[in-house]
Amino acid sequence: MALGAVSLSVALQVLVIYFPFLQDTFGTVRLNAWDWMRSIVVASGVLWVVEAAQFVTRRLQPPKPGNAALRRHFANTPADGVTPSSVGHAAETAVGETNA
Repeated sequence: MALGAVSLSVALQVLVIYFPFLQDTFGTVRLNAWDWMRSIVVASGVLWVVEAAQFVTRRLQPPKPGNAALRRHFANTPADGVTPSSVGHAAETAVGETNA
């Protein structure tokens, strides 16, 4: 949804900048490559500042104690969440329930 909105916004801006009828209506002129580069750098400036702040913040915070154990656990667990030990346990439980 957001990608579609951004794409539509960029497409409309390009139309206003490059189509003569819309240039006259909105009072715009064509942009050269240098103007586009400056626009992109200025527009993305906030993104770079926020990313740099997040990077510094992550580096200054001490690691949380439980995260390493959780990462090791989930790294060894298959995507479906079924481990060989849980399958064996489920089979034993099922057999035990039917025999009872």
